[in-house]
Amino acid sequence: MSRHILPVCRVQQRDSARRTVLDALERLFGQQARTPRTWLEKNWTEDSWARGGYSAPPAPGTLVSIVSAHAQPTDGIHWAGTETARQWQGFCEGAIESGERAATEITDDHFPTATPTPQEEPLA
Repeated sequence: MSRHILPVCRVQQRDSARRTVLDALERLFGQQARTPRTWLEKNWTEDSWARGGYSAPPAPGTLVSIVSAHAQPTDGIHWAGTETARQWQGFCEGAIESGERAATEITDDHFPTATPTPQEEPLA
């Protein structure tokens, strides 16, 4: 019986989520926001490649010990990506932060007389 109930629950959850989002958009932008031209949503748990997540951060508590190691340049390769961010791993902000860090590393390597940047606090 549960295999028949699960699809119904998923549809109800999607409908509820859509109503919640449209309600918020209407409050912010008016009645016209209730009828978007298109509606796209992604259920990451149904994606066979992502297997439930849009990002790949390690288990809680492990980032402190490995982020610094993963972000270290290796043989002239400077690593950047949300998983190497010091903060906001898994989010666009983390990707931007890590890109800025890698760009600074490259600049420092190739132009050592450039203006020094302040040192970051170590993760605690």
